[in-house]
Amino acid sequence: HTSHTSHAVAAMSSRRSLISVFLAVAIVFNVAVFLRGRAQQQQHGQQQTQLEQTLRALSDTQQQINALQAQMTPAAAAVAAAVKDSHPLNNALQQAQQAAAAAQQAAQAAAAQAAEVAAAAAAKAQQAAQAVVAAAAAAAQQQQQPPPQQPPPQQQPPQQQPVVMDRCELKFGGAGFRDARPVCKSSNGGGSSTGENNSGSFECLVNSDLGPADSICVGTNLMLDPSKISVSKGGEPIEAVAGQAEDKEYAKLMHGALSVSGCEMQQPSPVRGDAQHYLKAVLSSVSQHPGPTVCSKWIEEPAFFIQRYEYVNLYHTTTDWYNVFQALEAAGLLEHARPELGPNGVRVPKARPHHIVFLDGHPAGNLDDAWKEMFTPNVHRLSEFAASGGASGNTCFRKAYFVHAGYASAINIRHDSCSSIRAVREFANFVLNAYGLVDTPTTPKRVTFLFREDYLAHPRNMGGRVTRHIRNRAEIETALKAATDGVGGGFDPARMTLREQLTVARTSRALIGLHGAGLTLVLFMHNDARLVELPPTDKAGEQHFLLLSRFAGVQYQHNGDNMSPQPVGSEDYNVNPEGVAAFARAHL
Repeated sequence: HTSHTSHAVAAMSSRRSLISVFLAVAIVFNVAVFLRGRAQQQQHGQQQTQLEQTLRALSDTQQQINALQAQMTPAAAAVAAAVKDSHPLNNALQQAQQAAAAAQQAAQAAAAQAAEVAAAAAAKAQQAAQAVVAAAAAAAQQQQQPPPQQPPPQQQPPQQQPVVMDRCELKFGGAGFRDARPVCKSSNGGGSSTGENNSGSFECLVNSDLGPADSICVGTNLMLDPSKISVSKGGEPIEAVAGQAEDKEYAKLMHGALSVSGCEMQQPSPVRGDAQHYLKAVLSSVSQHPGPTVCSKWIEEPAFFIQRYEYVNLYHTTTDWYNVFQALEAAGLLEHARPELGPNGVRVPKARPHHIVFLDGHPAGNLDDAWKEMFTPNVHRLSEFAASGGASGNTCFRKAYFVHAGYASAINIRHDSCSSIRAVREFANFVLNAYGLVDTPTTPKRVTFLFREDYLAHPRNMGGRVTRHIRNRAEIETALKAATDGVGGGFDPARMTLREQLTVARTSRALIGLHGAGLTLVLFMHNDARLVELPPTDKAGEQHFLLLSRFAGVQYQHNGDNMSPQPVGSEDYNVNPEGVAAFARAHL
């Protein structure tokens, strides 16, 4: 009994001490919180008074702890006296006394430690209270002053998954153009932007995963001599140049039309034999000119030269756009247009300042304005520089890029296993961002049928006749609207601006059409949308749009249930309206 009593007394004392300690800490914490809240509303004198009251309360708490410790000793002595003369329980008494002493030491140690914690907390509370009072006083002094303006937060680049430079990324992205082959080698140092002693260079960057035909050639401090260039003006209404021979629309560059100073030409040229299309003429025209580079005009921003071929055809123009985009990436001239990634999971890029120069004299086309919307307002025709004439009219380019032709584009009928390619999806975002359509969502139930109609494309076809018409367009549109509650329908790209075409592609759940350039819009559809190509018999083996769908990561379907085009005459077709309606109902 004595042993149990001793343990009980010790435990009771220890609990009382700990309770007192925690009570003191709680008081300190609550007082500190109270002082912090009140300090923002009351004057400095009232806060100081409350601080003094808090310190007095802490002093009273310390005195209570000391009183509890003083009460513990008589209690333990009373227990020992009650059992002192009980010889049979001598061993138990000794054990109880030892236990009581141990408990008392533990309680004293705990109380001392708690007292230290409480004192430290009190000190911190006092410092916090003084800081709050000081802050309140400072706020009162600055109450009438306007808050300082914070600088706008800097946009952080989006957190895109690291790009693995595998064969597909090197083939379709700008990083693949890394095999530099010099056309000439610089023999002296550079000069000033005034044109004096500006030595130049000229080299071609070959993408080994594509081949030498896909080179991007780069000239520095390049001089353009208009007296050695022949090209039609370009940009005229088609009606004004009706019947014009196509040959007149392509530039003729004589040797020396492009030249660099202080750069020894390499013989034989390491890339001229492999070059295709207009790059052959460009490389043949480059020469070394003696003396300093003297020009009447310098273009300081990078300039990208390209010769367009089928300039009003959406498919072939898109290959030109893609090649320039690829060259911009190779030149390090792409940056984030916004911090967020696009819905397709890759960045949304835009281009830094640059110029575009058309090495052709085509008349005005329906896609000309898209170059300015997409790339830069600084779009020029070669005739602008060639019209100057004479040596004094030379124009010099600090850095000129000659972009491979669209026929040699990575996205032009490459029978490749690459799919959902980062570079292709970023190109789609690049185009959509120029028109503010990146985040445009798909419209529920929108299934769209693309029709081909006649349009005036170039001076050699003034009638505007195209092939692969759909004869029963009205029946298809009626059936499609009925199947989609009036949301679906048809459209003709030739009658729409590029912005309108992109909007249709971006909002459609499915796009259906005969083989034709308009299906290039698949590049700009959402990844959960679907392209349905209905190829006529003579186009059954073509894979243009199958590959574009794969590269962009969009679903592709070849023909469909009961939708195969049926020939009507030599160039036109019918498509079963019920088959189109059944497809629409199945894929809403």
